[in-house]
Amino acid sequence: MPRYSPGSSGGGGTVSYTLTSYNTHTTLTNEMPNVIAVAATASLTLTLPDASAATTGKRYYIKDVTGSAGSYNITLSGSSNQKIDGLDTYVISSNWSAVGITTDGSHWYVI
Repeated sequence: MPRYSPGSSGGGGTVSYTLTSYNTHTTLTNEMPNVIAVAATASLTLTLPDASAATTGKRYYIKDVTGSAGSYNITLSGSSNQKIDGLDTYVISSNWSAVGITTDGSHWYVI
C-alpha cells in the first residue's frame, strides 16, 4: 500500500499513514488505517464502526482522490444508528473534498 506523509510533526518527526483506497460500499473497522482514499465510480457509503468499539481518539481522514464526489457522492454513516455531529449521515459531494472524523468512544465528530 502507498504511504502518505503529511510532513513534519511538532516534534520534528514525520507522521506517516497507510493510504487505503475504496470504490465500493465498505464497513470500516478499528484496525483499518486512518487515511481512506475514495476512488468512486458510483455513489458509495462508508459505514463507521461502533463508536464504543473503536479506540477513543480513532480518526479517519476520507478523501475523494479522483475528483468525482460531485457526481458520485461519498456518504459516511454511523453504525447502530450512531450520529455524526448529530446527523444520520455526512455526505462528501464536492470534487476533491476531504473530511476528518474522530470518536470519543460514544459518538463520531467531524474535525
